[in-house]
Amino acid sequence: MKERLHIAIIDPVGKKAGMDQYNLFMGRGLLNTGVRVTVFSTATSADNDILVKRYFLMFLRSRYLQGLFALVGYLRSWLWCKRNSIDVVLFHIYHFSRTDYYILRWFRKSGFRVALMIHDVDPFRYAAPDARKRKILTEFTNYCFVHHATSRNELIQLIPGLRVTVVPHGHFIDSVKHRLEKAAARHLLGIPDGKICPLFFGMIKPEKGLDVLLDAFSFLDKRFFLLVAGRERGGQAKIAARVSSFVQQQRCRAELRYLSPEEMEVWMAAADVIVLPYRRIYQSGVAMQAMSRKIPLIVSDLPAFDDWKKNGLVRIFRDGDAKHLAQRIAEAAEHNDVSQDMAQKAFDYLREQHDWNIVGAEIIATIQS
Repeated sequence: MKERLHIAIIDPVGKKAGMDQYNLFMGRGLLNTGVRVTVFSTATSADNDILVKRYFLMFLRSRYLQGLFALVGYLRSWLWCKRNSIDVVLFHIYHFSRTDYYILRWFRKSGFRVALMIHDVDPFRYAAPDARKRKILTEFTNYCFVHHATSRNELIQLIPGLRVTVVPHGHFIDSVKHRLEKAAARHLLGIPDGKICPLFFGMIKPEKGLDVLLDAFSFLDKRFFLLVAGRERGGQAKIAARVSSFVQQQRCRAELRYLSPEEMEVWMAAADVIVLPYRRIYQSGVAMQAMSRKIPLIVSDLPAFDDWKKNGLVRIFRDGDAKHLAQRIAEAAEHNDVSQDMAQKAFDYLREQHDWNIVGAEIIATIQS
């Protein structure tokens, strides 16, 4: 009798970008279809049904050491998968980098079936040649998964006839056990009383549009107090300097570094609204975290948010228009009851449409078809 399908998830990013929760929730969704799941990443887990191997490290000061230890992590993962007869190895893709190319080639040539969860079709700052993408997708990959129809359409435009499965990005409702009260969170962060607090949370990169939010504050009065939390990436020293200037003006509280999950809970609990002024995005884990906590959202008018716009779950502003963003922030504050209704509606939508069991079932249906 054939044993249950065994899937490995290999993710060197893990906890430092919140992917540890993603992997475990997706793993649970897969597990509930009757398969076995093993995760190789940067953290362990208390979930006794999912075997988690901490084969990758979080942060090292040297890029070369980080790369070396990542290679060791991949080697240990490969050896474990070979010894334990893994059927399918699932990787997360953000850049279609040279490292992705050689790692995926290695696993595919070793006889594994390879599945890709493609988060960014176009890797923004790290432009990958189309030839490399085609090679990875047509020669080293058995199954392609994305979270949005826009991603699927871009891949099919690159490779006509490529089979791509769209699965929802699962919610994080089950990770929210005990929400901190807003007043307590603001006390911990030292936020002055009576302020209206929009929050920017996540990596500070050019495509994330933090500069648009900073510009928007020139149209808002001093009742509004900006919260900025996230690690600076991609040479954003000028943006970091602007944030520091806002802090000195006592219009902002900021932490420009990696924040632990416990710290994230405090910052999100302190927010009146979360603002995602993105210039380009395929999906947003921060948005899913916010909606899972019933926090109102303001987002750029981008294709990735079309479904939420259509269903009235978020406020939309014109991409790159700081004045329009300021109007939306003021509107969210003035009509807080409407904002809370939208947040509740978004929460209910996630629970129904973005359940991890749906994700797991659709992944397995594709693999077994």
